[in-house]
Amino acid sequence: MQAAHGANPYVVHPSAFWADQWFPWIRWSQQTSVYGPAWMLVAWGVAKVSGSSLAVAFVLLKFVVLAIDLSIMGLVVAGSRDRPDPQGAAGFGLLAYAWNPLVLITVPLGGAADAALAAAIVGAILARRRERMGLATILLTLGALVKIYGVIAIVLHLVLVYRDRGARAGLKHTAGAVGITVAAYANYWHGIKTFSGLLKAFPLTNQSLVGTVQRLLRPVLHAVGFHAASHGAELLMRFVAGALLLAVVARAIAKVRDERSLWHYTLLVFVAYLYLTPWFLYWYMLAPLTMIAVLPTNRFTYPILTFSGTSLFSIGLATADLRSWIPQTLARYLPPALVYAQRPSGAREPRRGGVPVTIPVPSVTATVQHAPAAK
Repeated sequence: MQAAHGANPYVVHPSAFWADQWFPWIRWSQQTSVYGPAWMLVAWGVAKVSGSSLAVAFVLLKFVVLAIDLSIMGLVVAGSRDRPDPQGAAGFGLLAYAWNPLVLITVPLGGAADAALAAAIVGAILARRRERMGLATILLTLGALVKIYGVIAIVLHLVLVYRDRGARAGLKHTAGAVGITVAAYANYWHGIKTFSGLLKAFPLTNQSLVGTVQRLLRPVLHAVGFHAASHGAELLMRFVAGALLLAVVARAIAKVRDERSLWHYTLLVFVAYLYLTPWFLYWYMLAPLTMIAVLPTNRFTYPILTFSGTSLFSIGLATADLRSWIPQTLARYLPPALVYAQRPSGAREPRRGGVPVTIPVPSVTATVQHAPAAK
């Protein structure tokens, strides 16, 4: 649309180009773009270089995605060198990310934009470790200009810059982020209509946790005399989920105080989004999964690893049958929550006699290294 027709993908429906030779291969023909301008520019570049050949465009975009994937792996290895727990960190990070079944399925086949967001965030983690705050601001801004939920990372980063370095540095980084955003939207801006794709996607519901609860609410609302039960359930769940997500974001903004809390609360918001979004696709896991591959082991490490596996579970037919939805939702969302509920390694035990007791738990790497050799 951009390269061949000069069309704005934020305001023009793909169906306007029904005669284009690429049109039969697309879906969502009545949906304007929900991706940020950074990703739209990547798509434009690929299409421009490819000319009229869909095959060339397909292969070229796969190479772009492969480059992003390899960059994430490189960042995981590079980040392992300056972690407080460097021993085995690179191996664990690559195992968690590169050999993860979700990544092996998602990155080659789809979810390309989410991989770009993941690369931006991991790059920013390393940039902040090395005191390259300007680079971190640029990367996090670009991440937010790929997928909308990436906004939380740049917001928390800027909040911490204000608190650590004062108003002058905060304003400088904020101006940089705003400048990049304005430049990225310059060729696409069409007022509020620029975000029409996101607004149209707002009512979408699939077999997510919120979507399942929404389906369960319909007969309940109908039984109590609410005639527009489907619409009422949708509005109620949007309100509850939105309020909870805003509460988590507000807590994150209030609590971020240092490097550790910055990424802890970024992960917290990402996890809250995974649980509260009515429209969930398993490649939304890429950003938090990549973060736990490069960060020291923390409270979210094993729950996110668990969720990266359970989010692939599929039970029954791909229909609106609640007999399939309910067990599938439990299989996907309950195990990570149970893992999170367990006491993390090195957690503080309750006070005994006024003295806090810390019970160290050996890491997986240490356990493997000290295990007896197989006979």
